[in-house]
Amino acid sequence: MSETPKRRPERWLPDVLGELDRWADRLEAGLQKLRRPGPILPADVSRRLQAAMLAPENILEDARYQKIVPNDYLVELNEANYSRHYQPVESMITSQWRDKLLEGLNIANSRLGRREYRFGGRVQVRLQPAPDLGEDEIRLHCQINPQGGGAMPGTMTGCVELLPQGRRWPLREEITVIGRDEACHIYLDLPSVQQKRLISGKHAHVRRSGDRFRLHDGSPEGKASVNGTFVNGRRVPPGGYELHEGDVIILASLDPSQPRLDTPGVAALVFRKECS
Repeated sequence: MSETPKRRPERWLPDVLGELDRWADRLEAGLQKLRRPGPILPADVSRRLQAAMLAPENILEDARYQKIVPNDYLVELNEANYSRHYQPVESMITSQWRDKLLEGLNIANSRLGRREYRFGGRVQVRLQPAPDLGEDEIRLHCQINPQGGGAMPGTMTGCVELLPQGRRWPLREEITVIGRDEACHIYLDLPSVQQKRLISGKHAHVRRSGDRFRLHDGSPEGKASVNGTFVNGRRVPPGGYELHEGDVIILASLDPSQPRLDTPGVAALVFRKECS
């Protein structure tokens, strides 16, 4: 009985060993990629921003023991990383970070069951490149800035003034949103406004064109308020109303034919053409 000749090891062993070496090289290259720090991503920056927002060293406490958190943030990144991944979509990314900060603050307050935290002013996130940072590095600055980083102090601009308290908000932006939602440029945090909920989250907005200001009911996206917006006793028309010195704005009315300043839960503002 004849035996089948066996394949000599020296004929196939080099092929197997070579293939194993190639797989080992690929595995090592993959591990090197995992070990090598890469460019910092927008999601990483968002997590850093939210951590900085609630960091005890960045929080102040007001006379009512409410915790005031930073509202003005500056993010510095590696120059190449900034120009390649961030600059082309900078406006969108900073807007998303801002939304995440607002959402994070609301979640923190909801978990506590009370409004423990509030922003020190309008939330703003800015980006800039830094020559001394590596691709995997970030430098974050944050502060409480009641002015919200708008126009320089002393600049003349229109504003609205809350009646009867006298609190003022400048109308520096192209679009200024007014309402009960913290995301609004003019956030109406009055207890009666928050409790009665007659004023919508994004109740009205003002569009600025040079030195002209036009008031519109509802959000900039076109969603109307629930209880209307009125100027000098009349409902704001669908096309908006151009504001003039001394115009009185009433946000919300239980009776659209007779808006009243003294109804609990509504807010009244007077327009000023110039505010320093």
